[in-house]
Amino acid sequence: MYLKSLLPRRSDILPLQILFLDDEQDICDLFVDLFASENICITTFTESPVALAALGAQTYDLVFLDYRLKGPTGIEVAHQMDPQIPKILLSGDINLAPDKDILKIIKKPFNIEEVEGLISYFAASKRSQRGKE
Repeated sequence: MYLKSLLPRRSDILPLQILFLDDEQDICDLFVDLFASENICITTFTESPVALAALGAQTYDLVFLDYRLKGPTGIEVAHQMDPQIPKILLSGDINLAPDKDILKIIKKPFNIEEVEGLISYFAASKRSQRGKE
């Protein structure tokens, strides 16, 4: 089941803002096709400097990064981001050591249900926080 059918469709809920960084445009497009919805806003980037600049201009609730990028690795890019933003690393390299700035490492090719579960969790968390305000 796709995430689009799992989340409530309410216009009074601010969408979960996700930044997705992968140097392959096809992967960025696939991620949006699979997971974007009325309540999930995904902004994709193929270059880390542009993604880092966007973090200064907009607030994101969750970040997905590819490990192998042109230039610095996803972990190196994560070190330059606000430590309060949860970061999920996507990697085909199964020998990566845990890192303090990475909440979770997901093996590529990623499992759609695993990513859906993470997005649903953060969307529910955001709804819960909004309800307390």
